[in-house]
Amino acid sequence: MQWDFLVKKAGIEVMKDKLEDYELTADELDFLANLDRLKLNQEIAIRIWNTHKDELYINKCPTCGGIARTKEGRQCRKGHRW
Repeated sequence: MQWDFLVKKAGIEVMKDKLEDYELTADELDFLANLDRLKLNQEIAIRIWNTHKDELYINKCPTCGGIARTKEGRQCRKGHRW
């Protein structure tokens, strides 16, 4: 069945009966089947950020705007400290 292929190719780690509960369209199935795992994770992260950005806090460097190494950290990945 198409679900077995989709679960294997996209690297989705859920039971296929759970996927069937979502009643995805053919276009959505094709989209998921053509994503690799990294791309799928990026799409999910973007969707979560766009939906909940008012509720999430990201610690950013005041110098370059980069993300800090940890939630409470005072150093970005470029080495700036504050």
